[in-house]
Amino acid sequence: MAFGLNKVQIIGRLGADVTVNHLASGGRVANLSIATDESYINKSRVS
Repeated sequence: MAFGLNKVQIIGRLGADVTVNHLASGGRVANLSIATDESYINKSRVS
């Protein structure tokens, strides 16, 4: 399996402390909440 770099830039305010969990396979998962002040509604979407 090939590994690459995934890069994301999220602009906002942290809602709580970030928690990092360690997986049995040695990987890590970070959980965080972000508060922003912008919203988007797709009015052309039919539900």
